[in-house]
Order: sequence, then C-alpha cells, then structure tokens
Amino acid sequence: MERIIVNNQEELDSIKLDFEGEIIIIGGTNDNPLLLSKLYQNSEVILSGNAVVNMSGNSQVNYMRGNSQIKEMWENSQVNYMWENSQVNYMSGNSQVNYMRENSQVNY
Repeated sequence: MERIIVNNQEELDSIKLDFEGEIIIIGGTNDNPLLLSKLYQNSEVILSGNAVVNMSGNSQVNYMRGNSQIKEMWENSQVNYMWENSQVNYMSGNSQVNYMRENSQVNY
C-alpha cells in the first residue's frame, strides 16, 4: 500500500482524489491548521502526532491518534475513529465523530 506523509497545505492539495493508499497528516499548527476539504474515497486519511487540521465539505478522516486535533469541522465532514489524546474542538453542520476511546474528546 502506498503511503504519503503530509507536512503542509501544498502537499495535501497536490494529492489526487483517486489516490489509493494511506494519507498520513502530521502537519499544521494551532495558528495555521491545514484545511482538509476533499474526500479521498480510495484512501485512509490518518491524523497523527501533533497534526492540526480544519475539515469542511465531505472530507473524512479515518483515524485520529496521538495528540492530533481538529480545530473546526463543518458541513458534512466526518471522523471515523479517534483515540489516544486526539480531540475535536468545534463541530457544526452535519459533521460527526463515529467512535471515540481512551482520552479522546470533543469540546463543542
């Protein structure tokens, strides 16, 4: 399985929608989160380490782990599994988190 590690917005934006494999996002900061706004249907999107992301549109994260966080998620964005110390700070619209465990949390 092919794997892409994403450190910045330019790398994330360059991934084609038909990519098949793992997209591991480790970039973004509290002051400058990456924006995930696309749905990669043939890929597993993973937030790891200290990644900081905003989500919109029909975007989907399959797994959140480590200290990763989503500052804001809106529209139809979705997180399937989150664990360890991952967190979502703000959800609105039809956004959803399907499964949480360990110290993961949703704040608002």
